[in-house]
Amino acid sequence: MDSKQALHRPGGTGNPDRINIMATTYIIQQLTRHQYEDVQSGEFETQAGAIAAMHELETYLEWRDLRVVADTDGRVTDVIEYGLRSDE
Repeated sequence: MDSKQALHRPGGTGNPDRINIMATTYIIQQLTRHQYEDVQSGEFETQAGAIAAMHELETYLEWRDLRVVADTDGRVTDVIEYGLRSDE
């Protein structure tokens, strides 16, 4: 067994030939009372797709208090854009 095989752990960081890429998805959330919650079917692979879908919800369904967030490996890492507020 060479040194690369000895360090390899499937799914772990011990493999020197493997680059650990964190997956980012873009999620539409809506403010409910005092916290944001994910909108059903509101997960997108691209930032542009999520923003476009958020604007469609505002325009056609008149939803308010939405935002798009970046989610990296199950953790919100950034707020990308806020939508219209309920008083607008």
